[in-house]
Amino acid sequence: MDKKVSSVIFWGAAWGITEATLGYVLHAFELRIGWLFWFPIAFFFLERVYHHIGSAGAVFYSAIIASVIKLVDLLLPTRIDLVINPAISILLEGLVVFAYLKVKEENKDHTGISFGQTLTISVGWRILYALYILLMPTSFFNLSPLKSLETLLRFFLLEGTVNSLIVYTYMKVKGVLSQKIVLGRLNLFANWVENNKVSRTSISIVTLILAIFCQWILG
Repeated sequence: MDKKVSSVIFWGAAWGITEATLGYVLHAFELRIGWLFWFPIAFFFLERVYHHIGSAGAVFYSAIIASVIKLVDLLLPTRIDLVINPAISILLEGLVVFAYLKVKEENKDHTGISFGQTLTISVGWRILYALYILLMPTSFFNLSPLKSLETLLRFFLLEGTVNSLIVYTYMKVKGVLSQKIVLGRLNLFANWVENNKVSRTSISIVTLILAIFCQWILG
């Protein structure tokens, strides 16, 4: 399997596993704090894809994989909006981060990310999500952040700002974090996967299968 393809699959599947397991924990303990994590987690995995491949396009492909993994829940007896909406959110997060990275590539901009840019990304995918909701049936609208002024402002102002702060902080301390045990070992493992043809093929596929299994069991 091609190195870039294996990396896209590996990171997209790892993102899917994280979403499934964290979602299960938050649901099991009835913790309504998922909004703190979903976009920062998405950005983390998208940034890892770009770090290892250096292609904006690869970022969106990983988002597609993570989104498709989420759609596994359609095989379970659950409300369709609880499956479709998160899957669309993943795609839109990937699309906006892709657009941001593509602009930087076109402008040959190698500077770091600013808080204004993280805020633009965080709010940007939410604007696209709001447009998506407006195109959906009324039942989707009534269960969305657009249902009232309070939830709308919370979605854009509070959640958008806090998420952008988390992402900005991560990018600022990324160099330090990369030396720590968890992220450091994850990077070493990812590098090993990429540099061993047989291993990267098998591990990428196994990670994808594991992600689908986790989503099916925990979703």
